Amino acid sequence: MTRISNEGEFRQAIKGLDIGRQRLLAARFADNVDDLCHDKRIAYAVRIAAAPKASNDELDVAFHEARAAAIDCRCGAEGEKQYRILSDFIGN
Repeated sequence: MTRISNEGEFRQAIKGLDIGRQRLLAARFADNVDDLCHDKRIAYAVRIAAAPKASNDELDVAFHEARAAAIDCRCGAEGEKQYRILSDFIGN
């Protein structure tokens, strides 16, 4: 296993994964911090993101649900920042 000691190495390691594995990694991370969020739309998006055989339609719906949740709980620039993070997370 490669040792990762900084954010740059971490980002490079993630870029080396195919999109499905990136999504699974993100879903596992999000699942570990789900106690911080009580929005069912986020839980749904994480569940779909973790499903290896999720269809493009399911991923699209999950993305839009998660985006709506991010915008609803944040305003202005912070909401747009969350949108970009979710976009990377879901793969849209």
